[in-house]
Amino acid sequence: MSQHSAGATPSGSGRAVALAHRFGGVGKQALETLVDGYTTAYPDAAVQLLQKDNVKLEIKCDFMQENPPDAWINWPAENLQPYHTANVLEPLDDLWASTGLDAHCQDAVREDCHIDGTAYAIPLNVQRTNNVFYNRSVLDSAGVDPAALDTPEQFVRALETVEAETDACGIALAQRNPWVTLQLWETVLMGADGVQTFERVKDGEARSHARAIGTALDTVERCRAHSPEGAVYLSSGGANQQLVEGDAGFVFGGDWAVGDFQGAEEFEQGEHWGHTTFPGTDDVYARAGDAFLVPRKESSQARESFLEYICSGDAMARFCAGRGAIPPRLDAPMDRFESFFRDQQRDFERCSHSPLTVVGPGVSSAAFIDLKMAFVDFLTSGDVEATTDQLVAAFDDNVEPVA
Repeated sequence: MSQHSAGATPSGSGRAVALAHRFGGVGKQALETLVDGYTTAYPDAAVQLLQKDNVKLEIKCDFMQENPPDAWINWPAENLQPYHTANVLEPLDDLWASTGLDAHCQDAVREDCHIDGTAYAIPLNVQRTNNVFYNRSVLDSAGVDPAALDTPEQFVRALETVEAETDACGIALAQRNPWVTLQLWETVLMGADGVQTFERVKDGEARSHARAIGTALDTVERCRAHSPEGAVYLSSGGANQQLVEGDAGFVFGGDWAVGDFQGAEEFEQGEHWGHTTFPGTDDVYARAGDAFLVPRKESSQARESFLEYICSGDAMARFCAGRGAIPPRLDAPMDRFESFFRDQQRDFERCSHSPLTVVGPGVSSAAFIDLKMAFVDFLTSGDVEATTDQLVAAFDDNVEPVA
């Protein structure tokens, strides 16, 4: 049996591989399923899972104490830059080549894990964020056809119709954590002004697109007006439950929400709930994801075998099927996945745009902190003009200089 606790090193031949992560709930269970796959392939191996409340801070402390884990899970992309600058990441080009990951990884995900052409991370999952879920009964009663919604403006009108024609609220928008509203804003921006505008804003041209930023914020504020009373205290799980119970017509969020729907009694996809992309983003797979980061340190046979395994399609499929995501390897087995995620995988392979979202993280840590704080203020004030100024400053003042 694999070692899942954060306690002492387990018995068995060799040293346990120490893996730090932040997951709880279904994420932790999915990680344990991955570990079970590894220990099945390597019966004498063991993995010590180190659950950390603040991975970034605690890993920094581990480096300062010269005792980092064998690997840790966090975001790739912009999150890699500080570690790369500090020269503490292990280059992984040979591993990517020998395991076939380089040949079978989706191009955008490959880019997330590389800096200046060198691999410094191993992708774990791909999460789609531009999803809209709906309660079929509520929308039928309101006479709303989600497939007919082509723009963010039409989406707002649909929320109005739901509230006018039923007892449900238009959208259960979770606002307890500001990142959900931030994610809605960036999706509205993509839907109204296109992916290119979104990418330019991320790249430090926000001031040139201040009007589009403000218009998207205004749309978000109008969506918030159709949220239930007390939505500022509503969690993502609570929002999903409102959809299940028929108290909301729509929910916006990542594909991890599907786990809440599939776990509900008598709430089946197609019959009771449905899914569409946010209006205006049909050909977009807006995404976030996690990756394994590997520190420069003396390696071991156990660590090498673990790194080889986590590059495999089996490892990614085990984790993603449990987490509610799709695997980064395009040749990963999909037999573990529900039809919803098989459809998402098909969309991922066919989409024209797969931008990394702000929460992905598609921006630097400093910019992300400033953006979250801007939305904390926005959720309190609803001040579109002031928040537009904050967002422009967050993007334009925190652009990483090109080396």
